[in-house]
Amino acid sequence: MLLRVCIRVASHTKGSFTDLQLLVDIVDVISGSSILVEGGFLDFREMVPLGIHLPPPEMDHADRELHCDLAAVKLRAALKAGIGIDPRQMSGRLAVLVLSEDSGPVTIEEAAAELRGRGYRVDVVADELQV
Repeated sequence: MLLRVCIRVASHTKGSFTDLQLLVDIVDVISGSSILVEGGFLDFREMVPLGIHLPPPEMDHADRELHCDLAAVKLRAALKAGIGIDPRQMSGRLAVLVLSEDSGPVTIEEAAAELRGRGYRVDVVADELQV
């Protein structure tokens, strides 16, 4: 399952918590192991290749949050290197492309609907990554 998850951010209100909450929500909703394939700001340069593995959902909540915090640091560092600006200083639509290696009991439509319910814009890109 391949989803593009977006959230509108503003530099004056955005901090590291936005990135962390985005990743925690993705891990909570997607029942299988997931990889952030690419990320960036829509309508600003190209998306940046990421390859960041998110923690498996079967982890304890505190462990998942710790691993998501570490993944958020990697996300910010990769975006800064890729777009040349600290993403915490950007305003716009932050987007990540999430590849779920195993959809588990949750369908792609259910995962997208749950993330939309949490305030994200979600697009189903494809069932599989086309290489």
